[in-house]
Amino acid sequence: MPDTRPGITFDENGGSITGEKTRRVRDGTLFSKCDTPTPTKAEHKFKYWTFDAAGEKTIDTNYVVENDFTVYAQYREEGT
Repeated sequence: MPDTRPGITFDENGGSITGEKTRRVRDGTLFSKCDTPTPTKAEHKFKYWTFDAAGEKTIDTNYVVENDFTVYAQYREEGT
Protein backbone atom coordinates (compact mmCIF):
# COMPACT_ATOMS: atom_id res chain seq x y z
CA MET A 1 0.00 0.00 0.00
CA PRO A 2 1.50 3.40 -0.98
CA ASP A 3 2.24 6.00 1.68
CA THR A 4 -0.43 8.68 1.28
CA ARG A 5 0.83 11.04 4.00
CA PRO A 6 1.78 14.54 2.79
CA GLY A 7 5.39 14.85 1.66
CA ILE A 8 7.72 17.79 2.22
CA THR A 9 10.55 17.98 -0.31
CA PHE A 10 13.62 19.88 0.90
CA ASP A 11 15.47 21.68 -1.90
CA GLU A 12 19.00 22.47 -0.74
CA ASN A 13 19.13 25.52 -3.04
CA GLY A 14 22.82 25.25 -3.88
CA GLY A 15 23.82 23.46 -0.69
CA SER A 16 23.62 19.81 0.32
CA ILE A 17 21.47 17.66 2.57
CA THR A 18 22.43 14.38 4.15
CA GLY A 19 19.70 11.77 4.02
CA GLU A 20 16.30 11.78 2.42
CA LYS A 21 15.20 14.94 0.63
CA THR A 22 11.49 14.13 1.00
CA ARG A 23 9.89 13.43 4.36
CA ARG A 24 6.36 12.17 4.92
CA VAL A 25 4.41 13.60 7.86
CA ARG A 26 1.01 13.08 9.42
CA ASP A 27 -1.71 15.20 7.81
CA GLY A 28 -2.40 18.27 9.96
CA THR A 29 1.12 18.51 11.43
CA LEU A 30 2.49 22.02 12.00
CA PHE A 31 5.55 22.68 9.82
CA SER A 32 7.36 23.97 12.93
CA LYS A 33 6.96 20.49 14.49
CA CYS A 34 8.38 18.62 11.48
CA ASP A 35 11.82 17.05 11.59
CA THR A 36 13.57 19.29 9.06
CA PRO A 37 17.14 18.70 7.89
CA THR A 38 19.84 21.33 8.29
CA PRO A 39 21.57 21.78 4.92
CA THR A 40 25.15 22.91 4.51
CA LYS A 41 26.72 25.20 1.93
CA ALA A 42 30.38 26.22 1.67
CA GLU A 43 31.10 29.57 3.33
CA HIS A 44 27.41 30.02 4.24
CA LYS A 45 25.22 29.45 7.28
CA PHE A 46 21.72 28.01 6.96
CA LYS A 47 18.99 30.47 8.04
CA TYR A 48 15.56 28.91 7.39
CA TRP A 49 13.23 27.28 4.87
CA THR A 50 10.92 29.19 2.47
CA PHE A 51 8.28 28.31 -0.14
CA ASP A 52 10.36 29.80 -2.99
CA ALA A 53 13.99 29.63 -4.07
CA ALA A 54 14.38 33.43 -3.90
CA GLY A 55 13.44 33.44 -0.21
CA GLU A 56 10.51 35.84 -0.56
CA LYS A 57 7.69 33.53 0.59
CA THR A 58 8.41 32.70 4.22
CA ILE A 59 6.73 29.83 6.05
CA ASP A 60 4.57 30.78 9.01
CA THR A 61 5.43 28.64 12.04
CA ASN A 62 1.73 27.73 12.26
CA TYR A 63 1.58 26.45 8.66
CA VAL A 64 -0.39 23.18 8.64
CA VAL A 65 0.89 20.43 6.35
CA GLU A 66 -2.02 19.05 4.34
CA ASN A 67 -0.53 18.42 0.86
CA ASP A 68 2.79 17.70 -0.80
CA PHE A 69 5.02 20.76 -1.21
CA THR A 70 8.65 21.86 -1.62
CA VAL A 71 10.62 24.18 0.63
CA TYR A 72 13.90 25.90 -0.23
CA ALA A 73 16.92 26.47 1.99
CA GLN A 74 18.00 30.05 2.60
CA TYR A 75 21.52 30.96 3.67
CA ARG A 76 23.63 33.92 4.69
CA GLU A 77 27.30 34.28 3.95
CA GLU A 78 29.59 33.43 6.85
CA GLY A 79 30.75 36.54 8.66
CA THR A 80 27.74 38.68 7.70
